Amino acid sequence: MPSTYSFFAHFVEYDVVDPWDRERETHVTYVVVEFRNDGDGDVLPLLVLSRESVDDELGVRFVGPVSVAVENGYGSDDGITATILHRSSLHLTLSEAAAERIEDDEIRVEFELDANEFDKLRRELAELFEGLGVFTAAE
Repeated sequence: MPSTYSFFAHFVEYDVVDPWDRERETHVTYVVVEFRNDGDGDVLPLLVLSRESVDDELGVRFVGPVSVAVENGYGSDDGITATILHRSSLHLTLSEAAAERIEDDEIRVEFELDANEFDKLRRELAELFEGLGVFTAAE
C-alpha cells in the first residue's frame, strides 16, 4: 500500500520567483503554486509546485518538468507521473525515484475553494502542467 503525504490546505498562493542560479550565472524565473496550511506548528504542511518559465525568441513558455516540494524541503525536480484535480482535492502520484526523495509515493491535498477560486486553480494547474501529459481535471 502506498504511503501518502496528506493535509488540508487553507489557502493557495500563486507567485513568480526569480532565484539566482549559480550554475547558469543568471536569474531563473519559476511560476509557483503553493498549497498552505495555517497550522500552528513549527513546520507548516505545504505543497509547492513550480516550473521554469522562459521568455525568448519562441515567446513565453514553460520548460522542463514540474518540481514538487513538501514541508522541510523534501522535494524532487521531476517525477510527477499523474496529477488529478478534483473539486475539493489534488492528488499527485510520484515516480519511484521522486517518492524516495519525498518519502511518500503519493501526495494528496484537500481544500475548500469557492467556484471562482477553483476555476483559477484549474487554469493555473492546466497551464503549469501543459505539454507534460500528466494533468487531469476530474469533473
